[in-house]
Amino acid sequence: MEVSTKSSLPIGWALSAFNLMIDFDGDKQISLECAFQGSKIFEGDKQYKDIYLKSSLESKKDKRLKISGNIIGFEFEGESWDNEPKTAFYDWMYINTLANLYFY
Repeated sequence: MEVSTKSSLPIGWALSAFNLMIDFDGDKQISLECAFQGSKIFEGDKQYKDIYLKSSLESKKDKRLKISGNIIGFEFEGESWDNEPKTAFYDWMYINTLANLYFY
């Protein structure tokens, strides 16, 4: 099954990072895609938290993400992660988002 906005199955579409919602700032929800993109920390400790409040597509296409150098880590709501292993932070966010769907 393809898990993306291009999936032919409703469950695949619903489970895409563009459509999964994550709790944010105590009383808001943002897409997992926005959470991931806004959590990136680049060389020089640059982080673009305004990305959290964009649409999923806008967050993924934000030009700053391509011109800011190497990603050195991630930070989301006080939770900090190193850049290695490469997918650990994203995997943690995705799994926690799914777990919250199941338990709530």
